[in-house]
Amino acid sequence: MTTPTKKTMAALLDPSTDEVDLDAIQPDLREALAVRGNDRCADCRAERPHWVEVTRGITLCRPCATEHHLLGSDLSRIRCIKAGESIDSSVIKLLEQGGNEQCNADKEAYLSKSYKRPAPYGNIVYRKHFIGAKYVRHEFCSLEGTGLQRKSIIPQPYITGEISYPLLKRGRANDTWLTRCLEAYATSGSLRYMDKEGKELGSIPLGVLNVALVSDKDMNGDSDTLIMIVTYPEDAKTRKPSNSEAEVKGGKRLTRSLFFKGFEFLAGRDIVEWYVAIRYAKTVHVGAVDGTKPEVTTDIKKLGWLHKKKRVTDPFRLRWFVLEDNVVRYSEHPMDAVPKGEFELQRGPGYGVIEGIEGDEETPFAFTIITPGRDYYLHSTSESYKSWLDAFGSYCLHSASLSTT
Repeated sequence: MTTPTKKTMAALLDPSTDEVDLDAIQPDLREALAVRGNDRCADCRAERPHWVEVTRGITLCRPCATEHHLLGSDLSRIRCIKAGESIDSSVIKLLEQGGNEQCNADKEAYLSKSYKRPAPYGNIVYRKHFIGAKYVRHEFCSLEGTGLQRKSIIPQPYITGEISYPLLKRGRANDTWLTRCLEAYATSGSLRYMDKEGKELGSIPLGVLNVALVSDKDMNGDSDTLIMIVTYPEDAKTRKPSNSEAEVKGGKRLTRSLFFKGFEFLAGRDIVEWYVAIRYAKTVHVGAVDGTKPEVTTDIKKLGWLHKKKRVTDPFRLRWFVLEDNVVRYSEHPMDAVPKGEFELQRGPGYGVIEGIEGDEETPFAFTIITPGRDYYLHSTSESYKSWLDAFGSYCLHSASLSTT
């Protein structure tokens, strides 16, 4: 494999390459980029991709182009679209002949609806696995003319809704990772996990669970290890999974979180397989295989540390916040099994996020989340302040300041 060049890597690390003046590039290339499908990244569907993979004639966003470049030029060669540089006519012809759509018709021919493609500018570890599966391991390829058997390439759990083998699970009360045998079947409608002796430790209905992937760094760690988070409503009395999607006890939701990771020697491929298989099992179980129902699982919108206080006069305490769909949870530790508290956000009367805290004019980067039950007083760092406001504001009304009505 050819080592990526320093010059290309420097360009990939430069955010200015995301802002290319398409009017200044060669006319035939501009027309080829306007062909249906070429206006979005072939892998993650990000808008206005400004890189071209020249061996296949596809367009890519900068993060996806980075992963292609790291594969080495033996597998993928990329060029930045910018004024003053020409793209070879043979590449332009590939783009004109269908480019992204033509390539994906082959490379994604058997891409399961449950295999969620990476989000634009989202988790880089998951992006790496998706691109490796698509272009190196050919897990979704049509295989026409290759003589290879389909079952030897595509992992069966992606298309059967059945999976059963061990993962590492974080202990509820400590930071120990224990080997647990897991199984998920669309037919039984549950995700079960057992100890090494086969004793069942938990069974979660597929209809109420959510599954999401984050990296260890997202969870305040120091590695790129993928962490799979399974959440579900838990009955406040029995501590067993609730059959409703939002078990409410005394006006409070109660969500249980389970944290899993794969074995190091598999470099995360097992955790990705489990994530995709659970999504497909749930898709089958709830009858959403035809794509007519909404997304069966929800990615975590945002997570990180915020300072929180209950009353204006109280001191701030550091809490770990997670925004999953429109539900906000906060805990003392990123991997707490049960949060200290949680609440919903809605775009309607009684909900909102306002910059600043009334009665506290000294705390910088502070804001107030308003709900019908109570107000939450928070502050963050200058780097994360706007992103938290935007994240919370996407689910409720967002006012610029306390004086705004």
